[in-house]
Amino acid sequence: MFEFGFGKKASDERLGQVEGSADALKPVVELSRRADVDLSGLDRLGVEVSDLKRFVIVNGGSEGESDLVAGEYEGGRKLWESSVDLVQYCASEKFSFSGKRVLELGCGHALPSIFAAQQGAAELSLLDFNEDVLRNITEPNLQLNGLGASETSCKTRLFHGDWAALPDLLRDEDRFDIILSAETVYSPLSMKSLAQTILRLLSNKNGTALVAGKVYYFGVGGGTIEFQRTIKGLALGEETPVHVSSGRRIEDGASNVREIIRISPQQLPEL
Repeated sequence: MFEFGFGKKASDERLGQVEGSADALKPVVELSRRADVDLSGLDRLGVEVSDLKRFVIVNGGSEGESDLVAGEYEGGRKLWESSVDLVQYCASEKFSFSGKRVLELGCGHALPSIFAAQQGAAELSLLDFNEDVLRNITEPNLQLNGLGASETSCKTRLFHGDWAALPDLLRDEDRFDIILSAETVYSPLSMKSLAQTILRLLSNKNGTALVAGKVYYFGVGGGTIEFQRTIKGLALGEETPVHVSSGRRIEDGASNVREIIRISPQQLPEL
């Protein structure tokens, strides 16, 4: 059986390696998809998300190779437990992706996006901070799960850079019906920009964002509780009414308590 290495010690070590902060905004660049992804020689892992769902993914490396350096590497080579939580939640809640425009922020292995495409999403946009993660983890994972550039009818785009720069790049396009993000609320330094990006890109007509992470990350102060405060405060300041709630809490003893946060536009009654 594949071991994720998701224990409390793993989580604390990951956060202990976050260093510094990036002052300059890293621009977002769209990456051209390749039809000739070489899958030979890749170390593959089987990931069972539910009784009915199994993914094949690239082994992104050992835990020691996944330490974070703010502004340089944001952890995308490692499969984090909240990505699995997010897929399990969507599967058990029978969350509808059919015909939807879907964005995943901090995609890494892209399990939530792969699930969304398999459930009928019309368009996928995936963003990771690091270009090499997209090339060596995300793109191979898409191909391994039947979403290669020449294999799928789901329009799929890949972006690398700072998510705060994505709204300006996509300013002339429609907003997203669904925004997914997992294990991206560990740092207070980037939490505000994540919340702003979601508010700017989420459709104000029945859009839903799902953000998965730990309730609290010891040593750095991030977590889903603080994220809820942050996005509520920003929405209030920008007069953008949203409904923010806890979709599910996961207390399985494998790590700190984890949570799925739901964000959706709050329709005000007409006067």
